[in-house]
This record gives sequence, structure tokens and C-alpha cells, in this order.
Amino acid sequence: MRFPWATWSLLSIASLTLASPYRDDLVQYNLNVNQNAQSPLEYQASRQNTTYTPSPPNWRAIPFYTILLDKFADGDPSNNDYFGTMFEYDWRETQLRAGGDLKGLVSKLDYLYGMGVRGIFISGTPFINMIWQADSKCSLPVLFHLPCIKLVPGYSPLDFTVLDPHWGTLDDWRSAIDTIHAHNMYIMVDFTVGTMGDLVGFAGCVTVNLCHITSFTSFRYLNSSATFSLNEHDAVWKKPRYAPWGFDEYQDFQARHAPHAWKDLTILTG
Repeated sequence: MRFPWATWSLLSIASLTLASPYRDDLVQYNLNVNQNAQSPLEYQASRQNTTYTPSPPNWRAIPFYTILLDKFADGDPSNNDYFGTMFEYDWRETQLRAGGDLKGLVSKLDYLYGMGVRGIFISGTPFINMIWQADSKCSLPVLFHLPCIKLVPGYSPLDFTVLDPHWGTLDDWRSAIDTIHAHNMYIMVDFTVGTMGDLVGFAGCVTVNLCHITSFTSFRYLNSSATFSLNEHDAVWKKPRYAPWGFDEYQDFQARHAPHAWKDLTILTG
């Protein structure tokens, strides 16, 4: 009798789970302050203001305003081109960062409140993203080793314990939340665990034809779809050239051979 697929997957992942390492150079962006954590269960956080803001009696009665933080208001230009790359910030481009951040949001709270807004939903993860990347359609030709520029930063987290510096520091988040509450407004922050950064590819052999002029063969499916195989493909790290703070692998699991989901017994119940 086999384990159900979901159970087997969770057990296999749990056996490989590691704690994301604490980094002294990221003090203003680390959510986990336990430098000796050996598993996510040992993560710790700290906050001076422990005041609890209760939920409203009825969330449906709150007029919410959804914000793409990067596209809303730029309150701190110093973090726009934080990593100093050509793939990062340009307000004239729809496919690069526009510079919006927490300080920009705070500067517009009176305006939002005057419109009748009483709740703010920040769409997209607050965690570290690829310098340019989000979960949207790739706009560049499918060529190996070229970055895949996305449209809306915020949907491809690389680590769930480190904040993205383009939005602001940990203190900026604390200050923004306190200020929003002081305006008698609520705040919700997106938590996108279903979409993560584009760090994993597949091993294999693929021939790429460039405009019917020349072609080359690569032994990895990095920015192209892998061919179907009953034996599945081994997972490999893509190792992008421009990885923020060296986050070119997920610290919480390993890239390895994918489980054979198609081999599991499927039982339909009505």
C-alpha cells in the first residue's frame, strides 16, 4: 500500500528542510533574529511596540484599496537602484522597477483616507525578490543565460525571512504599519507562497534555433520548457548572474530529482 502522493511529498520535503541562515550584513532586513536557528521552528522575531490592533467586527464593511507598492509612490529614491544593475530601475519602463516604496505609501495616507479608504492591501510579497523579477509573462526572447524581465516586482520571493530592500527596511515596515493604524486604517500584506523565484531548471538536452540562422545545444532547460519524459528530469539550480545578496539557491530545500507523481494511484471519489 503506497503513501498518498501529498503525504509522501510533504515527508520528502520535510527531510530536506534547512533553516535560512541569519546574516549579520542584513540586520535591517532579517525577520529571523535567532542567529543559531537550525530549523524554521526555531525562528524568532522581535518588536518594541507590542500593541495589538484588533480586527474590525466585519472585514467586508471595510473599503480596501489594493496597492502595487512599486507602482504607487516613490518616497525614498535612494533604494530605487539598490543593487546598481542595468536590470533594476527605470520609471520610464513598464518592465522594470518604478521606485515605489513604504515611505511613498505613508506620504499618501491622508489622500487615501480622504477618498474613503479604510484598509490597504499591499499586493505582492514583502520578501526579497530577484532584482527585476515577478510572477508574470517573460518579455524577452527565450535565450539561455539571459534574464527574464517581468512586469510587476513582488511575486517571486527568494527567501521568507529577508525583506526586499526596494520597499524599505524592517524599521520602515514597523513605522508604516504604526502610521497606518494611527490613521484609523487597517493593513493587509500579501503572502505569496504559491509563486516563488525562478531559480530551478531541469537537466536535459535541448537544441535552440535562433531565427533559423544558427543553432546551439544546451544540456539544461533553464528558460525553456522541458520535454516530456516518463523518467522525469533532474532539477538543477539556474544560478542567475544577478542574484541579490547571493540568493541564487533556496536555503530551505534542495534541487533534486522530481518525484514521479504520475506513478501514484489516483482514486476518484464522488
